[in-house]
Amino acid sequence: MLYGLNPLVRFVGAVKVGEANTHTRVGRDNRMFYFTSGKATLVVGKRAFSVAKNTLAFLPSYTEYRFELRGEDVELICTNFDVTADETRPQTQEKPIELSAWDGVRHGETLPLEFSRPIIIKDAEAVGKDVAKLYKIFFAGEDYYDDFASLYMKKILLFALTRADDERPSGSAERAVEYIRENFRENVTNAELARHLGYHPNHLNRVVKAYTGMTLKSYLIATR
Repeated sequence: MLYGLNPLVRFVGAVKVGEANTHTRVGRDNRMFYFTSGKATLVVGKRAFSVAKNTLAFLPSYTEYRFELRGEDVELICTNFDVTADETRPQTQEKPIELSAWDGVRHGETLPLEFSRPIIIKDAEAVGKDVAKLYKIFFAGEDYYDDFASLYMKKILLFALTRADDERPSGSAERAVEYIRENFRENVTNAELARHLGYHPNHLNRVVKAYTGMTLKSYLIATR
């Protein structure tokens, strides 16, 4: 049993991500994104994830993130929340801030180990109805809203946890993407990258495509 999972939902809203808001931000609340249209790369710290319609993304509080668009705007439903309700904490959302404006100070709850890292779930349409219901009741403001919102958020979080291990990327894909992002200014080729990481080029291309949605060559070009 996951002790103390009693979410407090602060905000639910539909968001359109365009070129104007692709800079790096820090979310002071925990944030859950459910993508409803478009394709993009979600960069979390030094890791990059391919996201599209029906992708579910959980980011712990004070996680650095930004979007890299692929020629089109991305639409998503964003939820800001605490994993465990605490009456001493503010009840309203804490909007994300620019990385350059963050003083490095962290406030708020201590997260359970299960929620201490980002979780990205592709093909999460099974939880889409719960996200839509949460979005609807947030604006309805009916009786027992807080309890219903907590219930649906708990279902979504449990779904994310049960799928998290299945969606964890291979070590070779993570290493390749991290190396590219740190060395993209160099003249890195597929063969050189594969040799550096100790994998066959065909294998590396296959796992990177599964991880990012792009071939190794395309990802190199897009990063540059």
